[in-house]
Amino acid sequence: MSMHSAISELPLARRPRGAPPVRTPGVAKPGVAKPGVAKPSGNRKRGADDDVDPRHATFREISELSLELYLAGDLGFPESAYFGRQPELHPAYARTVGRLTGVDADRAGPRDHLRLWEDRLDFAERYLLDDRPSLNRLRRIVGALRRLTARIDVASRSRGRLAG
Repeated sequence: MSMHSAISELPLARRPRGAPPVRTPGVAKPGVAKPGVAKPSGNRKRGADDDVDPRHATFREISELSLELYLAGDLGFPESAYFGRQPELHPAYARTVGRLTGVDADRAGPRDHLRLWEDRLDFAERYLLDDRPSLNRLRRIVGALRRLTARIDVASRSRGRLAG
């Protein structure tokens, strides 16, 4: 008997409809940070102590920021996955979407991602009124970005007072 056939014959356990979800001990609920989980550190140009400012961030930094916001509990998993998926990072972007739109994927250049997500939310609030899950997801993402930029602004003002 091959390994593949042995695995395919295993019965799949299903949770009965309406039953509470099974929680694994030691695993945090989605969107809730586990105590003692350190913030991932990347090699950023801004320094390891600074937060990524979504108003001046590259697509790769935003992709990493989505995980940090998830681990901090600011975003749930669905929002983090939606926020972290940056099509401009895909190798085929220039041949597909870039060719159709005429816009090159300036992957290295910083963009105002807060403004981009606010524009997406504005569009959704005007035209996607029936899609409540998408609206709520966009509102949570924009809210997390606004809270992050507010923390960055407060930290930069306090650093300016300490230096001056």
